[in-house]
Amino acid sequence: MENAVTVIYNIQILENVTPSKGKIIAMANDKPLVRLQMKKPCDHLFMGPLIRAMLNVSQNCVFKKGNYSLNINIEEVAQKYYGGSFLYGNLTFRSVFYTDDCNFSCAVVQVDIFPKNKTLN
Repeated sequence: MENAVTVIYNIQILENVTPSKGKIIAMANDKPLVRLQMKKPCDHLFMGPLIRAMLNVSQNCVFKKGNYSLNINIEEVAQKYYGGSFLYGNLTFRSVFYTDDCNFSCAVVQVDIFPKNKTLN
């Protein structure tokens, strides 16, 4: 986390790989918010374009070997997805993507989001 709003992911893909399944669970204040289960993550309506925009992925969904650095501004993402009405509190995002042979990626991101006029004690 950088400057309290930017999540920095450094990803190293050691060999070309094609994820066959994926799951993302979003929780807000320990209550389920969103659950995505995917066969062929690159073909998923929402995740496919995100994956292709963030990583070097072929048309056949091969994630190419390499080092990737992603900077995600949580404020910007939240504003785009939720407009002015926004969820505040503790948000947890759990994701796993895997191939038929092994786990490709597992991540847990936990953020606390407060209105701009409130600060942490």
